Amino acid sequence: MGDFIKDLNIIDFLGMLLPGSLYVMAARDMLPVEELMGYFGENPGTAPRITLLIVAGYVIGMIFHEVGDLLEKLLWICPLFDPRTYAAEQTTLVRQVRDQISVSQGDPLEYIRKRDRIFLSAVEGKTDLRKRNLFEGFRTMARNLLLVLLMLLLYPGLSFQERWQSVLYTVACVILFLRYYHYSLLKYKYSYEDHLNEEQVR
Repeated sequence: MGDFIKDLNIIDFLGMLLPGSLYVMAARDMLPVEELMGYFGENPGTAPRITLLIVAGYVIGMIFHEVGDLLEKLLWICPLFDPRTYAAEQTTLVRQVRDQISVSQGDPLEYIRKRDRIFLSAVEGKTDLRKRNLFEGFRTMARNLLLVLLMLLLYPGLSFQERWQSVLYTVACVILFLRYYHYSLLKYKYSYEDHLNEEQVR
């Protein structure tokens, strides 16, 4: 178990384990938690409970992560909701690409949006991989936590006793979406700047 935890990176912890574990704790009445705990005996201790929470949280977190990736791709089909559009405009990448490609190759923004593999690749001596992974971890955490909160509203369904509770829940969802979009924008903005700096050196 210790070796397994050592192999996890920040995206595994923030983007999968944290949202998945939160869902397991919040929806434990819906999940077969007690049945699974029965495999550890009548009175399982703290270690089996933590083990189950980590494993179940990670598995469910992976599901949320995959669903989030799919919804993200669908959302970003529209340039208006695609952070790559704004990141390219905030830097000079659009102007550079416009000067380099021909008219027959289409819109510069569309050209950039279809070449993630090129622009997200690390640039030797320019890319701070630690910072990039940190932003990616925060980005996926905010997105997947938002999905968890929305899922809890639908199934098993949360009941708010006071109006301020529903308002607070809504505010939390809005903040998570804004944070998700902000970190998504920074992810592409810094990646584009790395490539622009490399071109200037050349």
